Amino acid sequence: MPLPPHVLNLIEVKTPVVYHYTDAAGLLGVAGDNELWATESHGMNDKAEVHQGWRFIEQWLSAQDQNDLLVGELKTALGWAANGWASSDIWGRAYFLCASVVQDDANQWRNYGDAARGFSIAFDATVPLGVVTGEPGPSEPEADTGGHEVARAHTKLIECVSVFPWSRVLYAANDKNAVLEAYLAGSRERAHRARNAECGSGRDLRLSEYATDFEVLAKLMKSPGFEGEHEVRLIVSSYSQRHASFRAGRYGIVTFQRLVRRMDDRAGLRYGVAVGKSGTTLPITQIMTGPLVDYEHNRIAIEALLERHGHEGVTIEFSKLLMR
Repeated sequence: MPLPPHVLNLIEVKTPVVYHYTDAAGLLGVAGDNELWATESHGMNDKAEVHQGWRFIEQWLSAQDQNDLLVGELKTALGWAANGWASSDIWGRAYFLCASVVQDDANQWRNYGDAARGFSIAFDATVPLGVVTGEPGPSEPEADTGGHEVARAHTKLIECVSVFPWSRVLYAANDKNAVLEAYLAGSRERAHRARNAECGSGRDLRLSEYATDFEVLAKLMKSPGFEGEHEVRLIVSSYSQRHASFRAGRYGIVTFQRLVRRMDDRAGLRYGVAVGKSGTTLPITQIMTGPLVDYEHNRIAIEALLERHGHEGVTIEFSKLLMR
């Protein structure tokens, strides 16, 4: 499921630190459980935001050569992803976590930092994160004479979860066009290889891969009016919801993926991990209290929280902004 390398190079965040704005409950969960939660896009508070990327990609594909076989396949895949279904029973879902490259920003405090009563958590963006799940590991499919290899491939697919590096949100049309052009170019060789080896449901699997890629790219596109947020996103891509957790959200039940610091010897999906039991600490470098937070009172509590849950060398600062 990885995007072509030249696409990743265009979207990857170049700054070493990113800032996640949250409320007091969010800080307790992040620092206490040593987990970040990437929420599925359909559980977002701003439902209109979900459609911005889809519309841009659809318009871009409509402007390409309609006789191009690959463009036709990409349009089909986009329809699968944008409408939430596929002819295959496996299709990609994107989960994401938002942050900013600006630490002390008035708009971020208002919109995401509990109306300036929350906190900004600084993370080392160079530290890779991985997904953990309370589910047990996959079992071998039962052997039979006809479907053993198909069952094995199906099992491998639904266990496939990818965590992309922190990626910048694209606001300008030129940036979005450049990424889509790079994706189209990078997909041609993959499509050529897949067609040469095609058998059975090969086309459906290929289109599912494209649909999953579009799930990721669409979540990195917003209208130019939001550019002042300087937003970045950490995206998790999964072919199923087997490892997703559940919580209550504004629109009902929301699914999310649990993220922890990735251990060098455990680069893949880690099974059987209870909440807060990953054995790692998140790469938190600093915590800033919001403009309307009592800094001195909270500093003492935050220091105790950090110490109890294994965070060392984390500084605590207060916002310099004057807000009411």
